[in-house]
Order: sequence, then structure tokens, then C-alpha cells
Amino acid sequence: MDTHGRASRLSLILTTRCNMHCSYCYQQVREPLSMEWSVAEAAVNLALSAPGNRTELTFYGGEPLLELDLMRRVVEYAEAGRRPDDRIKYWVVTNGTLITDEVSDFLAEQEFKVLLSFDGVRSSQDLRCEGTFDALDRVLDSFRERHPDYFRRAVEISVTVSPPAVRFLADSVDYLLGKGVQEIDLTPVMTPYPGWDENCRRELEAQFERVLQSSLEHLEKTGEVPLLLYAGKGHLSGPRVTTRAMCEIVESNSWAVDIDGRVSGCTLFAPSIQKFGSDLLRECRPVLSLGHVTDPDLLEKCEAFPDAVVRLPIFSEKEKKYSSYRRCADCRFFAACVTCPASIGFAEGNTDPHRVPDYYCAFNYTSLASRDGFPVQPTDLEIIRGDRHRELRLKWKAIGEEARRSAGERTGAGGPSGSGRPSE
Repeated sequence: MDTHGRASRLSLILTTRCNMHCSYCYQQVREPLSMEWSVAEAAVNLALSAPGNRTELTFYGGEPLLELDLMRRVVEYAEAGRRPDDRIKYWVVTNGTLITDEVSDFLAEQEFKVLLSFDGVRSSQDLRCEGTFDALDRVLDSFRERHPDYFRRAVEISVTVSPPAVRFLADSVDYLLGKGVQEIDLTPVMTPYPGWDENCRRELEAQFERVLQSSLEHLEKTGEVPLLLYAGKGHLSGPRVTTRAMCEIVESNSWAVDIDGRVSGCTLFAPSIQKFGSDLLRECRPVLSLGHVTDPDLLEKCEAFPDAVVRLPIFSEKEKKYSSYRRCADCRFFAACVTCPASIGFAEGNTDPHRVPDYYCAFNYTSLASRDGFPVQPTDLEIIRGDRHRELRLKWKAIGEEARRSAGERTGAGGPSGSGRPSE
């Protein structure tokens, strides 16, 4: 496998069990299963045997902290097996409710990157899973007080915004800023969720206007840009090279090991958590299923994976995608916008691999439009390479602002033109 200097990224689905029942959870299979040590051991061996000396191990679930002992054992085994020049980075995707002082000490000691799913203020979090706000509020306070430097550099909060939660978005961002969170990622819900209409779209515009204002005030006061949307570091940030691919798995060196050792090209398509209920999802299954973690030819299969998955329309042909609002190819954010292909497959009754859910489109468009009002932040690449890349981003920003003035836009997605393709 030619890694081209990239890290080998392996996600381990330690368990399908979870201590929460989130309203928008995409995990459709609820059997209480956990990974055996033999599978975890083989996964680490696979990661360490891949070309290159950079490895990223992500612990996933379910709720992976329900298998804390297994996590510890995997880290210990990986550290013992690493070569002198190997660099291993550990990640955990967690709902955060099981983070005790002992857990935070372990995560800080091993320099984990923590991706904590938390939707913000009580009203928003209750829409996700009622009664969990207080526990997470305490976790943030305790984590920050116990490991302040680590908390600032390694804890990222992922806010999933459902249509009913749109009205709480700005308050949730303000709350997380007040908690000292340094990385905040805003993402639209990917599963079908009721409540999206024209009134909600207007509310989304108003909420992002408030988010923008709060972020500008926070920048002026602290010099910090915690919102990844504005910081030039989040997955919605750009500009990017215009590509037909819909998401990074087409080009990345990233794989998911299921609880029973089956390897998939994406955690969302792992058989232990996904029923593949639609035709669009079912046709992806043979391509995204790469074999067992112990297969001797697995790395060769992984090498061939990008060429295979890009032939699936749901994962490619970005220029053909559309929503009721617009064609993606006509959108000024075409290069920067990222839409999870799974959201297309999850959409109820959808049989068109190019039909993007309206809410997903509106959320991405409105969030990216709000970025036009934020000062362009230098990325790590720009700092290393000088001003050339920054000049390109400033030019891209100016083009976007001019397009908005010419069209008389505010920051919204515009009204839908119907449920089918936009008119010619």
C-alpha cells in the first residue's frame, strides 16, 4: 500500500453497547456485543504492519468507555509493539458521560484526542437524550480543572444539530465557549429527523448570525477561534481541490475493524451496527466490506479500495448531487462542502444516489455562508509554507462575498423549489 506519507488510521469498534439512547442515532443494530482480545490484538498488528511510521488508533462504539479495560490493554500492547521511530496517536469518540477522574487521568497520560459528543445547553441535549446534561456539564468542569492544558489542546466537542435543536444553536455555542472548550465542531444530523420547514430555515439563518457575532466577540476578547468552522481546521473548511469524491474515505488510508474482526471502509457501514435498510446502502455493502482483520491479503484489498468505492455513485459524482435548493455543481461552496454519503442512503424512501437531504444542504450552505463574515484564519499549512495559500483563501473569500452581494443574499439557503431536482 502506498501511503504517500499519510498516517494509517484504524477505528476499533470495541462494543455495540451504549449507556445512552440518542434520538438521532444512526446505529440501527442494538445487540449487546463486544470485541474479543484476539480481534483487538490482530487489529493493532495490522496497523503497526502498514507502511509508514505514523499510526492513528480510534476507539469507537457504541460507547467505547464501557470497554475501558480493553482500551487500556490495546494501548499497552501497541506501545510495547511499536518500533523506535513509530508514532502512535490515540483517539476516542465518546458521549462523555462515563469520564471519571480515573478515565480523564488515563486519557491525559496517553495524550488521547477526545471527540466528545455533546449538543450544548440543556434544552438541546434533552432533545438528544433527556437527563444527561448535568452529568456532561460536570464532566467538562472536572476535566478542565484536573487537566487544564490537556483539556484545551485535546478535547473537541461535537455538536450534532437536529431541526428541532436549531433554535438552541447559538446558546449552545455560547455555553461551550463559556466552558473554555477550544475546539467545537457543528454538524447536521445525518439520519431522517422531522421538523424541517421554511420557518426552521429562517431560524437557522438567524442562529448562525448570532454564532458569527459571538465568535467575533470571542476572537476580539481572547484571540481564540474555537469554532472549527471559522478556524480553518474543521471538515467543512476550505477551499479544497474540486473533486468528484463526496468524502475523505475515497482518498484516505482509514479503516474500521468491527467487533468480530470484519474490516470496513467506514465505521458507519460496519455490519454490527448497520442494517443496510435501503437499496442505496445495500449496494455499498460488498464494496465497503474488505474481509477479516486476519486475512493475509487484507492490505492489498485496502490498497484497491479507493478505486472500487469511487465507482459507487453515492460516494462520488459530486457534481451531479442536488437538493431542492440547488445543484451542488452550481453552488459557490461546491469545493468546500462535505456531505456524508450515508445521509443520502438513510433518507427515507430515497432511491436516487445524487439526492442530498434538504436539511443537510441548508445547514452546510448556511454555515459556510456565515464564514464569509469571519476573518480568514491561517491554517498550519499556511504558517509552514508562507503566504501563498493564505492569498488563495482570501481570494476565495472575496469571490464568495461578491457572489453574495450580487445575489442579494443574506446567509441563508434560499427557499426550496420542490421535492425533486431544481428546475433548469
